[in-house]
Amino acid sequence: MFKLAKTITLDWPVRVSAPTNGGSVENHEFTGRFKILPNSEYQELMKTAKSDAEVIKQFLIGWEGLTDEDGNALDFDPAIIDELCEYPFIRNAIFRAYSEACAGAAVKN
Repeated sequence: MFKLAKTITLDWPVRVSAPTNGGSVENHEFTGRFKILPNSEYQELMKTAKSDAEVIKQFLIGWEGLTDEDGNALDFDPAIIDELCEYPFIRNAIFRAYSEACAGAAVKN
C-alpha cells in the first residue's frame, strides 16, 4: 500500500563534477536533505523567485558531508547556499539531485 505523506523529506546524493585544469573534472559527493515540494508550489516558485539560490533554499533543508576548503564540516546554513550557487557546477548538481529525487530515479553506482 502506498501512503501519500503531506510532507516528503529524504536524503539524496548530490554529485558534483568540479572542473580542473586540463579539461577534466573531479567528482565529489555530499548528501542533501530535500523537502519535495508539490509541483504547483515548485512551478510558482520558479516563476517568482529572483534567483536560483532562492529556489534551492525552499527545498534543500540540510546536508551531510559538505566541508570547507580546509576539510572542516559545514553545518547546514541557508546563507551557505548563496555561496554554493555562485558556482554553476555546484548549483546544477543540486538541481539535478533534487530532480532525481522527485522522479524517484534510483541512484546508479
